[in-house]
Amino acid sequence: MLGTEELQARPSRQPDHEAESRALRELARELAHSPASILDRLTEKARELCRASSTGISICEIVDGKEIFRWRSVCGDLAPFLHATVPRDFSPCGLVLDRNCAQLLVRPASHFDYIADFGFQVEEILMVPFYQRDRAVGTIWAVHGSSGGRFDLEDSRLLHALAEFTSASVQAYNQIEDLAQAVANLERERDLRERFVAALSHDLRTPMTAAKINAQMILRRADDSVAVRTMARRITASVDRADRMIRDLLDANRIRAGEGIPLNISDCSLGDILRNVTREMADLHGNRFQLNLGGQDATGNWDARAIQRVVENLIGNAVKYGTSGAIVTLGFEQTASWVDLFVHNEGNPVPETELETLFIPYRRTDSANSSGQKGWGLGLTLVKGIAEAHGGSARAESSSEKGTTFFVRLPKSVPEGFH
Repeated sequence: MLGTEELQARPSRQPDHEAESRALRELARELAHSPASILDRLTEKARELCRASSTGISICEIVDGKEIFRWRSVCGDLAPFLHATVPRDFSPCGLVLDRNCAQLLVRPASHFDYIADFGFQVEEILMVPFYQRDRAVGTIWAVHGSSGGRFDLEDSRLLHALAEFTSASVQAYNQIEDLAQAVANLERERDLRERFVAALSHDLRTPMTAAKINAQMILRRADDSVAVRTMARRITASVDRADRMIRDLLDANRIRAGEGIPLNISDCSLGDILRNVTREMADLHGNRFQLNLGGQDATGNWDARAIQRVVENLIGNAVKYGTSGAIVTLGFEQTASWVDLFVHNEGNPVPETELETLFIPYRRTDSANSSGQKGWGLGLTLVKGIAEAHGGSARAESSSEKGTTFFVRLPKSVPEGFH
């Protein structure tokens, strides 16, 4: 199968330096003005100069922990197999990278049996490695089919010259792909921010409008002390609500900037926090909260108000996205050093692909958006940020069989440097 040594003995045609120089100039112009198409132009010029049936560029990638070669550019008879992949450990290109030098394979289908499935007879493959930062990362290759053509040393010299150009071209191509992805991310970020600002403006107007209306009514009914007290409480509640919104926004921005949330640490009871929050939430959502404390309590050095915000956000999330009216279960498990708080709800599961994005600021999952429920995408960000400010962590599990559970792990004593 290996014909690399045979290549040395074959008669070699005379170099056509003019054609080679012209091709390299054209490639240089392409790289300067249209780098997105440079790999295709490279394979076209390689086929032209080497008079091959087909040419291509294969690049080594890691997919699902396994190394493969992807045909990033192909022209000629094998063009229908653009973007095809083959395993690195059983491919002609893998042989080239292992030996770190050019290789000529004669009738390669006798060893690599999948080549016969191409529907195109491959008589010879000439392959040359190219490098990124002194490491071989792929090959540029040329194929002769059943037409009777054979490669010689001039073809090898030309592919070596093109391999150096391929290295720069692949780097430019990858940079363009990275730039395109970065632009797409920025556009998505802009869209998220615009929608967030719109939601923020709308939600803040609600409590501020309520406060204004009640203040106006106080002016009209200043002589009615009972009404004044009632309306004053409504104003206070509205301002408190707006203050919580602004505080959530500021804390989310601190988290996003990597600054963390300042804590006011003291001895507190997690059982007391859970009981207090569920009582308040029951007034809003009905008696649908079940505490599984097992007759025990968990105490630690935490910021009680911050932990209360964690529980409030997790309950609000469970009510908003869980099955309407279904029981929401809260509880904790503990060791000598840690407490694991959990909040569980039944309902449509969070897709596994979205679990990783649940805690990203301003990012609402597709399932959350499709639910019709309004939100800023900050609640779970704050949950994770507060947990991490205590030296802990937050995660979620979700399935159609078990429902959705959020877990918050807290050390019973906040490590030095976390507050």
